[in-house]
Amino acid sequence: MILSTFFFFPCSTLAVCRHALVVQARFRNQDSFFLVHIENQSQPEVEFGRRMFHYFARVHEKHALPVYPIALFSFDKPQRQEPQTYRVEFRDWSVLEFNYRVIQLNRLNWRDFLEQPNPVASALMAKMKIAPKIAPRSKQSVFDSWRP
Repeated sequence: MILSTFFFFPCSTLAVCRHALVVQARFRNQDSFFLVHIENQSQPEVEFGRRMFHYFARVHEKHALPVYPIALFSFDKPQRQEPQTYRVEFRDWSVLEFNYRVIQLNRLNWRDFLEQPNPVASALMAKMKIAPKIAPRSKQSVFDSWRP
């Protein structure tokens, strides 16, 4: 069940508008629930981990349920591995270590998803690691696989 799509900042301009998807899910064969927070990021951001932590804290505070945070990076460059941890530290003391799952499309090989029957996986393949000279042929093979 989708619990909410929410905005944390005024959306007067696209530059400050932040969207997040929060889904309420149930543990297998249990009566307890948890939340999945998915944050799509279409461009690199230096303070992304800090923002993820702030969103996590707000969602956790509002709903008082465990939160499973996921960052979905859909930018083309850079292709370096994005951080999956936000830390607050002093020289001699670690105050906080917040971890979140990272799905970085530009580091995934599109061929690993070619046989997936899921149309979402096929749509996300456009942002995955693919050689420019074979991109048109590979996209055509995806469309061909959908034909009956």
